[in-house]
Amino acid sequence: MEVRVGGKSYTKIKDTAKRYDEGKEKPVIISKTSEIQRKKLEHLMKNIHKPVNIPNRPKEWKPPNPKEFVHNVMGSSAGAGSGEFHVYRAIRKRTIQREEYLDNQKRKKYRLRLCVDTTA
Repeated sequence: MEVRVGGKSYTKIKDTAKRYDEGKEKPVIISKTSEIQRKKLEHLMKNIHKPVNIPNRPKEWKPPNPKEFVHNVMGSSAGAGSGEFHVYRAIRKRTIQREEYLDNQKRKKYRLRLCVDTTA
């Protein structure tokens, strides 16, 4: 069945009480996201014994390894063209993300070591 939120079609959810108009299902107009959740729950509760797939948590994000060598990249100083500046900025952003990741890993290890030391 076609589900509409604010006049736009987003998902198709079968309604428990099927409505037919000349052999076609009527669209159910939903104005709130809570109603979409209610419809999805009703659909799941139809068959309680059917197993539901609950996905595992995603693995922790890890930045890509740094490149061995970056060729011909000027800094943000004068003389760098607009294209080179965007390359420089992207490399700098990845480096900052990598450093933040390493700092967070260091903090986690330190906290874990404190927890182990205090319980021993």
